[in-house]
Amino acid sequence: MKIAFIYLVHDDPELTARVAKRLIQHRNFDVFIHVDRKVDIDAFKEKLLGSPRVQLIVERKEIHWAGYSQVEATISTIRQALESKDYDRLVILQGGSYPVWPNSRIAAYYENLSGVQELRMSEPDLAVFNDVHKYRFNWYMDATSGTRKFQNLFTRFLFRARLPFWRKPVQAPSTRGPLPIREAWAQVSITGECARELLEFHQNESAYNDYFAKTYAPDESYIPTFIAGSKYSAQTVEGGRIRRARNSTDMLNTTYFEYPNTIRVFTDPLDLSFLLDRRQPFLRKVDSRRSLELLDLIDLKTESSLGDF
Repeated sequence: MKIAFIYLVHDDPELTARVAKRLIQHRNFDVFIHVDRKVDIDAFKEKLLGSPRVQLIVERKEIHWAGYSQVEATISTIRQALESKDYDRLVILQGGSYPVWPNSRIAAYYENLSGVQELRMSEPDLAVFNDVHKYRFNWYMDATSGTRKFQNLFTRFLFRARLPFWRKPVQAPSTRGPLPIREAWAQVSITGECARELLEFHQNESAYNDYFAKTYAPDESYIPTFIAGSKYSAQTVEGGRIRRARNSTDMLNTTYFEYPNTIRVFTDPLDLSFLLDRRQPFLRKVDSRRSLELLDLIDLKTESSLGDF
C-alpha cells in the first residue's frame, strides 16, 4: 500500500524534518509538507535537504486559524501528492504531530483500513448555539481587508451576545442538492479514490466552497460533509454512523490529542506507555525542544522497526 502523508505546518522545522525522516524509512511512505505562506520556508528546506520522497508544496496558502485557508492548504497538498503518484491512502496530519508507532505497525494499521475512510462523524445539534454558530453566522476567519475584519468583529459581537441572528442554513449547497453538515476532527485519512473525487468536487462545486469559506473552522466539516453526501458515506470506520457530539476521545481519528481548554503539549517520557496503548498511530502535540526527551524515547522504542517493510 502506497501512502502519502499530508503534513500541514507553520513552525518548528526541526520537528517537521524529524517526522518526515522517520516516515520515509518505510519504502511505501512519502511525505508532502505544506508550509504556511506567512513563514520563511528556507529553514524547512535546509532541514529537509537530501531527504528523498519528501516534497514541499509549491502552491502554498497563507493560513489563518479556523479559516477556510486550512481547507485550501489541504486540497493543494493532496493535489500535488496525487499528481506525483497514484496513492492508495492519504493521511492528513497537522503541525506538532509525531508517529508513536513503528513504521511497520503504521503500515499494517492502514492495510487493515483498505477501502475505508478513517473518520468518525458527528452532526451539529441545531438546538445548541455553540454547535450551529459556526454555520449560521458569516465568519471571515481569513479576513485581510478592513471591511471583512469589521464584519468579523460584528459577527463576534453577535456570537458573544447570543442574538438570534441566523444567516445561513446548516447545510451546504451543492449540485447534488443541499448537504447536511457533518463534522469530524481534522486529522483523518482517506482512500486514494476518495481523494481524487474530493479534488474534482472541490474544483466544480463553487457554491459549496463559498459556503465553507464563510464558516468557522471548516477544516472540521468540509471533508466530512463531502463524504457523508457521497458514495463513500457508508465506508467510514463506523459504517456511516453519525453521532450527536464529538467531545470524547473515542471520536479521534488518526491522531491522539487532548484538548481540555487548550491543546496539551506532551513532554513527559512517562507518558509513552499510555500513548503506545492508544489506537491512534500519531500523537499531537509535541515540540522539538520541550518534548525532546519524549521524542528520543519514542525513537529508541521504535528504531528496530523503522526500516521494517
